[in-house]
Amino acid sequence: MAEHQKRSHGHGTEADGSSHEMVLRTFDRNGVAKNSSKDGSTSSVKACEVEKIGRRLSILEEDTRAMKKALFDSLEERRNLVYEINQQFQIINKSHALYNEVAAALMASLEDHDETLHSPKVK
Repeated sequence: MAEHQKRSHGHGTEADGSSHEMVLRTFDRNGVAKNSSKDGSTSSVKACEVEKIGRRLSILEEDTRAMKKALFDSLEERRNLVYEINQQFQIINKSHALYNEVAAALMASLEDHDETLHSPKVK
């Protein structure tokens, strides 16, 4: 019992203007080609279907490329936004640290000033 596969060969117009039809061949288990017993109209219908599927595949491949580009562009934009947000947080963090240092120094200076006001006068 031979296992059959259908393989097709493209058709179109050659550079010299001649055309060739798609030929359907069956292959046995050993990969030996056998001529198809199908009539020409069925072969041309199959060829047309293969051509349609080929065009659809080309369109899908182009759409896939466009979607990949959009995805990678979006990822790059997000990476840049995360970097900018991180920079802003670092600026805020440094500002808070400086504010805390200034506030601590001011409080220390006020405490020193209060102590000098409340200390007994030495005669």
